[in-house]
Amino acid sequence: MKKNAPFYTNNIEEVESEIFNATRRDFLKLGSILSGGLILGVSFWSCDSAGKKTGTLSTTAYLSISDTGEVTIVAHRSEMGQGIRTSLPLVVADELGADWSKVKIIQAEGDEKKYGNQNTDGSFSIRMFYKPMREAGAMAKAMLLQAAAKAWGLPIEELDTENGQVIHKGTDKKAGFGEFAGAAASLAVPKVETLQLKPDNQFNLIGKDTPIIDLNDIVTGKAGFGSDARLEGMKIAVIKHCPVTGGSVKSVNDTKAKAIPGVLQVITIKGAGLPATLSKPIAGVAVIAENTWAAIKGREALEVEWDLGPNATYNSDEQIEALKKEITKEGTLRRNRGDFKAARAGAKKVIEHTYVAPYLAHATLEPPCALAVVKDGNCEIWAPTQNPQGARDAVAGFI
Repeated sequence: MKKNAPFYTNNIEEVESEIFNATRRDFLKLGSILSGGLILGVSFWSCDSAGKKTGTLSTTAYLSISDTGEVTIVAHRSEMGQGIRTSLPLVVADELGADWSKVKIIQAEGDEKKYGNQNTDGSFSIRMFYKPMREAGAMAKAMLLQAAAKAWGLPIEELDTENGQVIHKGTDKKAGFGEFAGAAASLAVPKVETLQLKPDNQFNLIGKDTPIIDLNDIVTGKAGFGSDARLEGMKIAVIKHCPVTGGSVKSVNDTKAKAIPGVLQVITIKGAGLPATLSKPIAGVAVIAENTWAAIKGREALEVEWDLGPNATYNSDEQIEALKKEITKEGTLRRNRGDFKAARAGAKKVIEHTYVAPYLAHATLEPPCALAVVKDGNCEIWAPTQNPQGARDAVAGFI
């Protein structure tokens, strides 16, 4: 694993793109087997507010249309329940005129060389990639229309796409994408500035109420999560953390834990103080076992004496009360739009209520977890993460 400088910077305003013909080898690496057809890649680079490039990448996100008409789109951002695995491919599909019910979506692996920064946070995914994804769909559409116009001997202006077909607007003539995918692949890729994106009133998917593609699998228990990853011979580790953030381990009696069948080893994690990060883990005691049950029972049997550290006197109830007082104060103005105070003063009815939630970073549906294989100085990881490159760089520091 090699550490690379993070591509993401806080001053990124937008992402520009260049679309090109990609190779079947690249798509085969992602598990999509194509027998001919059109494959497009999208290179991304970030620009600041002045339009100046802030980083150049040999980055590729893929769109393919096979000879059978199957449309495959790669989702290169992390799906965390916010629907981005649906939203970005949906943008491509709408511009393309694909049949959404027949679109296949491949989740990208964590690969900075192909996909640039994949840190999925700050609601950046749509803001950064909405335009490039639209352009990718429009590019494929333009090439299909060129191929169809030549095959049918019709002006390209009379053609359009809808529901996975090229249609002739003046007649009932239509044909599936697959009929023109091969011919389209041999065409020169048009320049982005020549593309005609759909007007908003012609969107069929963007802005519409569309269920996320994984919804059925999620609610029926078929979806695969990080904790579902399994490899032959893998062991299970669970950690007993200090009840106070920033604390450390004074002493450990692991006799009872090691006596539990299946428990293999108990390891004290020294920790690196605050603030805790991926490369500065918080202190604790890890129990490694043959299976999850043994690991959990071993953790329960540990006898640990803690040094509660700098937050020993921290009181959650007092913190919540302090936060309640803070929200009554005048805040810092970030954006001025309308006059809330005037609207409130003139309202016939004002409803006030305070909602208090636990002070948590994320309310994850599954416990944070990871599966790692370390071999010959390399480490391969399966993990539910919103920052693949950050996790990789943190782990690389320990290899």
